[in-house]
Amino acid sequence: MTFRQDINALRAIAVLVVVIFHFNPDWLPGGFIGVDVFFVISGFLMTGIIFRGFEKETFRLGAFYLARAHRIIPALLVLCLALLCFGWLYLPPPDYQVLGTHIASSLSFLSNITYLSEAGYFDSDAHDKWLLHTWSLSVEWQFYLIYPIVLLGLKQWLSLHAIKRVVLISTVLIFITNIVVSQKWTEASYYLLPTRSWEMLLGGIAYFYPLSLTKQQKTLWLYTGLSVIFLSSLFISPEDVWPGYMALFPVMGAYAVITAHHPTAVFTHHPLLHYLGKCSYSIYLWHWPVVVWGVYFEFDQSYWWLIGIPVSVLFGHLSYTYIETATWLTPKRATPALPSTASAPAKAHGWQMMKSIVSLKYVWVGGAVFLSSYFIATHHGIPQRYSEAYLDLIAQTQHSPYREQCHLKQYQAPDKACEYFDPNVSWAIMGDSHAVELAYALADKLQPLQQGVKHFSYSACRPSYNQAHAFSHCATWYNDSLNYIIANDDIKHVVFNHRYSRYFFGDNAATYPDTSAPFITDDVDAILQSIDDAILTLSKHKETVYVFYPIPELGKHIKSLIEVSYRQNHAIDAIPGTSLQYYQQRNAYIIEHFDSATYPANVHFIKPSDAFCDQDVCFSVKDSTALYYDDDHPSLKGANLLVDLLLSANNR
Repeated sequence: MTFRQDINALRAIAVLVVVIFHFNPDWLPGGFIGVDVFFVISGFLMTGIIFRGFEKETFRLGAFYLARAHRIIPALLVLCLALLCFGWLYLPPPDYQVLGTHIASSLSFLSNITYLSEAGYFDSDAHDKWLLHTWSLSVEWQFYLIYPIVLLGLKQWLSLHAIKRVVLISTVLIFITNIVVSQKWTEASYYLLPTRSWEMLLGGIAYFYPLSLTKQQKTLWLYTGLSVIFLSSLFISPEDVWPGYMALFPVMGAYAVITAHHPTAVFTHHPLLHYLGKCSYSIYLWHWPVVVWGVYFEFDQSYWWLIGIPVSVLFGHLSYTYIETATWLTPKRATPALPSTASAPAKAHGWQMMKSIVSLKYVWVGGAVFLSSYFIATHHGIPQRYSEAYLDLIAQTQHSPYREQCHLKQYQAPDKACEYFDPNVSWAIMGDSHAVELAYALADKLQPLQQGVKHFSYSACRPSYNQAHAFSHCATWYNDSLNYIIANDDIKHVVFNHRYSRYFFGDNAATYPDTSAPFITDDVDAILQSIDDAILTLSKHKETVYVFYPIPELGKHIKSLIEVSYRQNHAIDAIPGTSLQYYQQRNAYIIEHFDSATYPANVHFIKPSDAFCDQDVCFSVKDSTALYYDDDHPSLKGANLLVDLLLSANNR
């Protein structure tokens, strides 16, 4: 196949929208669709390589795999090696351990499965993952492994014409499956090959069934496809279920550009697009670590794109020039030496293939990098690089050992709720994820007094007492649990705690340090009414009710704050988190409500700021104690300090 200038330009468009989205999603909220465009291109090119080999009876599976390895692995390998070196100098042990895991999974092309088990692609935690973008390379590689084997199997029984029809039917069926799975299991649909393969197969359809168009029709078809891609990147957003049926828009846009096959259009010969298209793979590889780099070193994100995008292009250029197209790490020709005739013995072909693989420098370098990353992952990020004081502080950033077991993400009958340490349950704690560590710390303090604690918490559950199921995903559980507590005469004391402002204004990680965010819900009054109803009802039936004011939230993950402080001056005995003013402004609405409301005398309010803040600062680390385990949940040691406040109020 001759070089397709139009496909090269399409690559440039795809990488541009992805890069712009990652540096500033407000400009192109749907820029992530560039990956879908890449998938269509890959499917078209791979299908062409395989079928031309079938038609000439020259296709060799091993040679196909080796050619793909030459194309993908060297540049990826150099990136991973650079990150290993960077991590050794700058990343704390937990982060370096995670990086080691991610490098190993990226080099083994399983990173899509790794990231499926972690935070979602669009979550704020995504900016802690230096190789998150390699999920798409893993999907492509898995497609490269499976697709030719399936086609070779079909070739034993079917004509090439029949195989084309099988691929066409399979594309339709997999697309329908993708729609269903995207609704039921969105993350899996996003990351896994079975629901992404239709995009690559559609590229195969473009190869199998080329369109016969006039020059005018080609022009119309080309620019219609480009318009659909651009509009998709502009109007699709991370809030949409993806890939789902909406992925059809950018995918069909790419299909239209490829099938237009318009080699003389201005679009296909623009020098900037030609250059970016050639370097697109390397630009894609480097741009995301540059994004994360800006977040990690806390550069102003409103301006980081001015530096980050040119740096991404520069690194992409260097990678393309000195890695992708150079011969020092990989041979110039992707196809290994083969026996001279197609009928040559398979053993001879296999031996030649083995010799070709063993002779490749990047195979040996890759093995060394993989083993190094595996060693880092299994040896806790090489903690010997840091001082004992630092390691002790990091070790304190731990959550309750019962968090996974006792903190709910789906409905559970109240009588099945966890009970801690003593059968004489006289305490209950009710809330969301901010109640989990408090439950454990409280139970630990009460154990010598032979008083047990029953733990009721549900993930991201806003106060929903006396509200119907439609009010929130946890309303049924919330009402059942509170009614259970009220009806249980053995429970004398109840602790009530939520991350209140999250339900009014959203997660502060997305807006910090801005405190002027508008309400994200129309149910503000209903939430406040639910809070009051719950507290007042509990106060009528229980001896005491303890209500926590909001726990201060940090602007960043505590481990990042510790690392920055240690790196700058090794001072880690006291590390600011946010200002007290930020805490008061972020939570002004709920603080004012609690301050002005009238509750019975047996309702006691606990102010976490008394333990976590001084007159100016709310700390992440105070008196050499890590108060959090992430950016908003208290650590066990932090929870102990909050429980001490509660028990002091109980003794007054």
